[in-house]
Formats: sequence, structure tokens, C-alpha cells
Amino acid sequence: INEVSAPTPEQLHIVTRAERGETNFARVAVIVRPGASIDLVESHFGGAGFSSFLIEIGMQDAGSVRRTVLQRGSTDAAQAITALVSLGDKAEYTQTALAFGAKLARLETRLRHQGSGSHATINGAYLCADGYHADFTSHVRHGAPSSITRQVTKGAVLNGGKGVFQGKFYVPRTIGQYTDADMQHQALLLEDGAEVFAKPELEIYADDVECAHGNTSGALDPNQLFYMRQRGIPEAAARALLTEAFIAEALEESSESVRVALLDAARGFLAESVQ
Repeated sequence: INEVSAPTPEQLHIVTRAERGETNFARVAVIVRPGASIDLVESHFGGAGFSSFLIEIGMQDAGSVRRTVLQRGSTDAAQAITALVSLGDKAEYTQTALAFGAKLARLETRLRHQGSGSHATINGAYLCADGYHADFTSHVRHGAPSSITRQVTKGAVLNGGKGVFQGKFYVPRTIGQYTDADMQHQALLLEDGAEVFAKPELEIYADDVECAHGNTSGALDPNQLFYMRQRGIPEAAARALLTEAFIAEALEESSESVRVALLDAARGFLAESVQ
């Protein structure tokens, strides 16, 4: 259990890795005291036949957490990465995740607004090549008035890859009044045979809220691709650049100290995979 009470941001880097053929289970609990802040960085590299990681984050009044997650697995492994997050009054939670998938991989976030004026940002991006599966699942409960949630998830999938998005905002009657929430999922199917499944949901019982959700899936814009090729950029490089620009929005809120590493990881994948 890690307890944070210092007024200045602290950074905690968690790395999970296991030997092939093993199972790997881990649980971490983080308590953020009033007015304290922490910068969480997680790297999940799999390796085990099955790995499960659970992090519980309890944020008290005016606490602040910035969580950045990198997930990489193999085509013969299953990974489950789950976060249980609760926010007190005026607490701020920012999450950014980049997933490359595994045989089966799920990044799940279950977040509860328990204090008024709390703010959550839950962003993520997935890049899936042949034989890889990445699932972003989230459930946000607006259990306090005037709570705010922003969620942007973007994905790019190649032939034989599979991306999944399941998001739900739940707004109960009375205590969920004045909720302000927006959920967006956008995906690129880069090749024939790519698969994307999306299920954004709003379940609202309060009557004075501003909530929206959206979902789009499609191919790269041929006009943009033509424009870049006309300027001497090879087709493979143009496709990689356009895909990088597309997913970059979902990574903008990540911790500054690791944002470049995330973009470099995405850029390396695209340079090798996108033809």
C-alpha cells in the first residue's frame, strides 16, 4: 500500500513482467490524502501465460492523480489490467493508456465520482497488428453533483487485429445532477480484415445534465493520403504519419515525462507495421 500525503507531485513507476508459462497476479492500493498529488506510470509487458494487475486509487478532497499506462503483450498471452478509482470533492484524475494488445488484453477502468466538483479524464489509444486483441472497457458512475468526465479513445487496427471499446456513463437520479460528461471513440481500420467492436453507453436518470457520446470507424482519408504522396512522401510513410497524427490526440494528457516515450513506441509500431 502506497500512501501519499506530500503537497508536491511524487512519481511512482510500476513495471510488471513474468516468465513465459507462468501466471502473474498483483494488487496495488494508493491513497491520496487531501491536496496531495502523485504521478503514476505503469509498464505492463506480460510474458506470463496469464497476468492480472489490479490498482485501487482512493483520492480524497482536492487530491490529484495522473496515471499513464503502457501495455505490450504477445500472441500467446492474456493480460487483464484493472483500475478501481474513487474521487472526493474537487479531486482530479487524468489517465492515459497506450495498448498494443496480446492474444487477449483488457484495460478496464471503474471510476466513481464520490465528491462534488470532481474531474476525470480517461483517454486511451490502441494499435493492433495481426493476432493481437486490445479491449478498453470503462464504467464511470457520477455519484455526486457537478462532476465532470472527458473520455477520448482512439485505435488503429491492421488485418487480423481486433480492437474493442466498451464505455458506460451512469448518472443516478438526484445525486447525479449537473453532470457534464463526454465520451468519444474513433477507430481506423487500416486494412481489410481488421476488426473493431464498439459499445458506448449512457444510462442517465438525472434531468439536469450535459452528456454526449460518439463513435466512428473508417479508413484513412484518401484525399489526405493523396496530398502527402503528391509531395514526395512514400505511401507507407504517409499512412504511418496520418495514423500517428490520428492517435496522438488521445495521448496528449499523458505525463510529460513519458509522453515522448509513448509517441516513440507508437511511431515504431507504425513504421514497422503500416504498409
